[in-house]
Amino acid sequence: MMLRLRAVLFIALLCAMNANAQGKRDAREALARGNRAAAHKQYRAALLEYQKALRSSGELLAMTRYNIGVCYYHLQQPREAIREYQAAISLRNNHYQKASYALGIALSEIEDWQAARDALEDALRLSKGKDAEAAFDLGIVDGRLSDYASAAEHFRQAIRHRTGSLSAAHNNLGAMLAMTGRFREAAREFEAAWQLSNETSVAARANLNLCRSLTNHSAENARFIWQVVNTVDEESRIKTKEIIYEH
Repeated sequence: MMLRLRAVLFIALLCAMNANAQGKRDAREALARGNRAAAHKQYRAALLEYQKALRSSGELLAMTRYNIGVCYYHLQQPREAIREYQAAISLRNNHYQKASYALGIALSEIEDWQAARDALEDALRLSKGKDAEAAFDLGIVDGRLSDYASAAEHFRQAIRHRTGSLSAAHNNLGAMLAMTGRFREAAREFEAAWQLSNETSVAARANLNLCRSLTNHSAENARFIWQVVNTVDEESRIKTKEIIYEH
């Protein structure tokens, strides 16, 4: 009787293992189909496939939740994307660099600047300071929070690690230096941005000309002029003529 019971339990265990293996295969196939749809920008179709993989676990589930977040982001649903990125990060015990970066970008979309900064700082830390794009976007967020010194350092970091937006990084570094009254240094950055853009960057050229025009003012007056000209009125959403950021 004992042998028969053991045999029954062994068969039940084999069936469970086979079902689990089949479930993993199904989830991986759904994930692959979702990836193919997303590659063709068919994000709603991709979502349907990814949702079939939600019965998975571990690494596969974390990847699925991240991919669902990416789809929501492209569908202009940043709050839903945030929820999925946070779930993916949690499933990897807060060690998911790509999801932390994506979370920072989505939080920027809803203008939750402090939370965006925290997420991007996590992404940069997890990359051991080497993610040039996380550094660049962290500079943007620091600027939004009026932390110009931190923004300048992050744009320098983005430049060191060769961001894909190299001209913009020099331009934005110049803007942060100008906001703290360091106009000669700022002018050098605007000049570098202008040259790197093959003399096409409207922002760099306008900022360079403005910076040069301020050399006849005292540092305090020049800083005031810069802030007035380059400030965006957040209440009325009036956009000024001068451009600071390139995204």
